[in-house]
Amino acid sequence: MTYVGRGIDAISNVEKLDNITFDGSTTYNLTKSSVAFTPSGKNNILVSINGVVQQGNFTVAGATIIFDFSPSSNDTCNFIMHYGTGVLNVPADSSVNMAQLGASGTKSSSTFLAGDNTFKTVSGTTINTNADNRVITGSGTSNTLNGEANLRFDGSTVRVGSGTTSAQANGDDVVIEGSANTGLTILSGADDLAAVYLGQNGANNDCKFEYDNDTNALVVHTNATEAMKIDSNGHVTKPKQPCFFVYADQQSGVGSGTRDIPFANERFDLNADFSTPSFTAPVTGKYAFQMSVRIVNCQAGGNGSIYFQPSNAEIRAWRQDTDGDAGTYETASASIVIDMDANDTCKLQINSSVDADFIIDGATHSTYFSGYLVA
Repeated sequence: MTYVGRGIDAISNVEKLDNITFDGSTTYNLTKSSVAFTPSGKNNILVSINGVVQQGNFTVAGATIIFDFSPSSNDTCNFIMHYGTGVLNVPADSSVNMAQLGASGTKSSSTFLAGDNTFKTVSGTTINTNADNRVITGSGTSNTLNGEANLRFDGSTVRVGSGTTSAQANGDDVVIEGSANTGLTILSGADDLAAVYLGQNGANNDCKFEYDNDTNALVVHTNATEAMKIDSNGHVTKPKQPCFFVYADQQSGVGSGTRDIPFANERFDLNADFSTPSFTAPVTGKYAFQMSVRIVNCQAGGNGSIYFQPSNAEIRAWRQDTDGDAGTYETASASIVIDMDANDTCKLQINSSVDADFIIDGATHSTYFSGYLVA
């Protein structure tokens, strides 16, 4: 007959195991929902066969039960109950399917975590959630959360907001879009940094945009070096921008012919691009140069000229045809803006037609050469 009595599976801390189909053997596997189950021990197992609760006529070894007799195929297992928490064995890889999990499989155009709280693999057009569960892995062509298009997956693209504009192919992994004002906000502590980092594997801060809330300054770094800073008053400084000022510190005779004008002293050279007598352009661009050269003994015979001498041009900045009316001191001043390719050079040269006619004066910054990158 069947078991008569209280439904003990309703008692707290009791687990109902899968019933056994007897076949005349003494040893049978214990399972719960088709998964191997290891009970806490023999005394935690209650078994009913043909309506009779078994007492002391079996043993337990791991996830198996061993009877002292051989139940036949005519015998019926009414129930197997376990008191206390047992141990579920870890199933082998790929041995568990959606049916065993009790999940409903792939859903299309349906709900996700909307009350039933079951795990689902999702593909299709719409995903809805009833709380803040927004970590979703899926695929599809236009998936949304809450029906508001505030998070959408387009293949491997994550889109926040809604819109119709296609993003550039090299920048479409995360897209923030909208039909009105659209933005991204990063907030940090009052004395801390709010930053965006760009880099590569193994070098995660090659480039960074860093706002210092303590000093209210925005700093841009490239190649892990400060490239530009905008302070709290809007002043812009560029520590690596090409800019130099050099000067001569002593008199030197020119002699006849053409020679470079040497500059022994640097007042500053921001990017270390000047090495006497030449400036070397670090990048292709437009450069502005200024010069002032004071000449001594200009009343002598002959003539002289001073040149800007870029590697791609020759620009005469000054010419003096001396005669008896010329003064002892003359100053040549000029400025230019020229185009230069990377690694082009620019220097100052002087030419004299007669030996010892001219002397370059180096006193008190009277002879100098300066320049900087314009654009």
